[in-house]
Amino acid sequence: MRMIGMIALSIGLWAFPATAANIKVAVVFEEQVRGVFDLSGSWMDPGRGEEVVMNALRNAGYRVVDSQTLRANLLREQAIKVLSGDQKAAVAAGTALQAPYLLTGNGFAKSAGQVAGSAMKSLQGQVQLTLIDAETGEILAGTTGQAAKPHVDETIGGGEAIAAAAEDAVQKMIPAIAKAEYTENLGLGPVEVTISGLKSYRHFAFIKEWFEKNVQGLDRIDNVSYTTGTARFDIYGQSSGHDLAGRIASASFQGFVVNPVDVSDDLVSLKVILRQ
Repeated sequence: MRMIGMIALSIGLWAFPATAANIKVAVVFEEQVRGVFDLSGSWMDPGRGEEVVMNALRNAGYRVVDSQTLRANLLREQAIKVLSGDQKAAVAAGTALQAPYLLTGNGFAKSAGQVAGSAMKSLQGQVQLTLIDAETGEILAGTTGQAAKPHVDETIGGGEAIAAAAEDAVQKMIPAIAKAEYTENLGLGPVEVTISGLKSYRHFAFIKEWFEKNVQGLDRIDNVSYTTGTARFDIYGQSSGHDLAGRIASASFQGFVVNPVDVSDDLVSLKVILRQ
């Protein structure tokens, strides 16, 4: 049996403003303040970490569903299994909540000692968030956040430290969720492309136009930059890095060839070689 100071298991659910349909994401969050021996908080009461995550999502434009409604659909024992990394439990929870994604969170805070010249203690908080594909149980992304808060009361100060750490972690996670949503609905990507050996910006523009005409299911090319013979950009579409590399390696250009140097699913490094 675990001995912890304060425990609060929290669930939240929000929907993305997706192009085809709203995508739901269930949030399962556990908080612990260590060093306080009396248990406080309740399964029925949202913790500070969940509150911060929900507010951040609202501010980012997401629709948040009332967490109390969700507690009626996911038992505490089920939430603990999800938090422990049980893939079957994650899939079952996603099915029960009709949510294709789960966002699990573990937050804890503990005293790092007295603040010099003060009666207050320094509470160190840390939060870890993990995005899970509820259909397969696969981990899609993970972020962490850290923060410190001084307080005379370990329970209150610990909650404040967890809240600040949760803000740090969720701001990093929001782009990762958006990327997962994009990949699920519109295809693979983004793929980061770097091209070296270019003779001029006009040379780069010619190759970029080739990508625009030949990338399967192209959505857009973004974050374009060019500096002294080297260009980089992100391709959003239905082609992986390996697909892009294979297609351009076999392409016929007058006066030069484009050779893939480094290739992965989400990165392609290309080198232009002039024909003699």
